[in-house]
Amino acid sequence: MKSTVTSENLFILQPVIDSNTARITKSPRLPREAQIWNDGARISVPIIQPLKYEIDEFGEGVMPSVFNTAAPLMSNRLIDTFVECGAVNLEVFPATIIEVSSGSINLDYSAVNVVGIISLAKESDSYISSLNGLGNWISKFVVDDSKVPDIIAFQLFESPGKIVIQKNLKEAIEEKSFPLLDFIPINNFTG
Repeated sequence: MKSTVTSENLFILQPVIDSNTARITKSPRLPREAQIWNDGARISVPIIQPLKYEIDEFGEGVMPSVFNTAAPLMSNRLIDTFVECGAVNLEVFPATIIEVSSGSINLDYSAVNVVGIISLAKESDSYISSLNGLGNWISKFVVDDSKVPDIIAFQLFESPGKIVIQKNLKEAIEEKSFPLLDFIPINNFTG
């Protein structure tokens, strides 16, 4: 059955990072087989939990809803919103974030693997350049609507690690006022 979702209903979930945003300064060491979380595949090896992250005095700031780390972190509240909107393709691993200067421990985040990577580009109309094994640079992205799946959230094949979400999830996130998030319409995506 053909999906009724079109590119007008898809957005890239983008963390906002500025000089006031907290930054992870130390991430956990993961098994070699679990170091890539942006390929859309399930994690196939055991992960020691909780995953331990640190923020030193140079990384302190406003806690975002998403940290872009090798094993991406999301607030548990944001993860709950994904699930409430129908996302069934998340692997969630509890995490702790330790603020080194104060010793405080934050248990409000988990590492998230979004399972599923989808190619959406209409190749004849998009301009995508390879960065020699370091990903792609997209200067113009045109979606082939025949490729759009009816999935709440997935990773974008043309830019691994970028999470694409449907409009209903975007609206639920906006309604709950999550901090430091932006939503880029898929047809306006570059980078």
